[in-house]
Amino acid sequence: MFNETKRLWFVIVMALSTLLGCGNSPDRADGDSAQVGTLSAALVATGSDGASYRFPVGALLSVFTDSFNTVIQLNTDEELASATLPVGAFTMVPLGATQLERTSYGKTTLVDATLLNAQPITFEIFQNQVTSLELRFQVTDVSSVTFSVGTLRVALDVEVQQRQFGRQLLTDATANVEKVLFSASATREARRLLAVDVGAALPFHLVIEPTSGWKLELANTACIRGRLTSAESSPESLLSARFAEVIGSNATYCITDNGPQDLAFLNVFGTTTPVDQLTALPGASNGFFLSLDGNIDDVFDGVTLRQQELEQPHAFSGGHFTHRVVDVRANEIITDLFGSLDGDFELKP
Repeated sequence: MFNETKRLWFVIVMALSTLLGCGNSPDRADGDSAQVGTLSAALVATGSDGASYRFPVGALLSVFTDSFNTVIQLNTDEELASATLPVGAFTMVPLGATQLERTSYGKTTLVDATLLNAQPITFEIFQNQVTSLELRFQVTDVSSVTFSVGTLRVALDVEVQQRQFGRQLLTDATANVEKVLFSASATREARRLLAVDVGAALPFHLVIEPTSGWKLELANTACIRGRLTSAESSPESLLSARFAEVIGSNATYCITDNGPQDLAFLNVFGTTTPVDQLTALPGASNGFFLSLDGNIDDVFDGVTLRQQELEQPHAFSGGHFTHRVVDVRANEIITDLFGSLDGDFELKP
């Protein structure tokens, strides 16, 4: 669905604070002056999606010079890892950190992570100074996470990489009308303008311009938001007047993890009555609702949305089509249209 998969940038900021009088440097003679520092790293974080992230079992940091080396465990019961280092220049190599653990609602899964730092990773400890070092990981996900620890300004930070999330969401489908209802207060002009025959097969084409990337809205639902910019139907379908009520309105498209088949749904809501419908819909405050849903292939496991599988037209079936006009001030439904739905969608890069 995306030109480039949307990912998270995991930024691990190692705080390197110089300490005095903590003992001799491991690579110095006892007679030499003792100048050492402490390397600290956050190991656990809570994301904006409520999930907890940490390094996997076996993840290590190898820190060394020509005459000194140490290994720091990144998967422990603690929330902070630290090691004492001598003043000087160092090289650091993460080991076994090709994945991260994600825990949400009691379920822990591994998500792939790619180290982005240019290697070798080097840094230097200076006496009476603080040195900051970043490890950058790229992991497939749909949320942002911020790590922090103790009184450190920043220990580990995770941000959403700002990549292109798609130019247009296209929907091509056919609604098979099963029910059309009007309230007793619906004007004669509204009945004539919005009339649709039960049993009619109505092909249509929708275009949505996304204004956000994918975000985890619930524990198992990922959504992208945008604006409905075009809604077209064949002349005989009589959907044109209903579509005119939601063009330009806010839209939300979501995918819910539902086992072997996921659920895709689109909701559009508007409040602006078209000028040529003011006589038919004289209410001072009207609300216009358009919703579509359908079953699609398994593309989302509640953690990872396989977005590249959605770049081509993706079929959905067994769905529903609903259009509704509500007089909000009177709290009355003016008209409802229900139908079954089949079609496909595609997010153009």
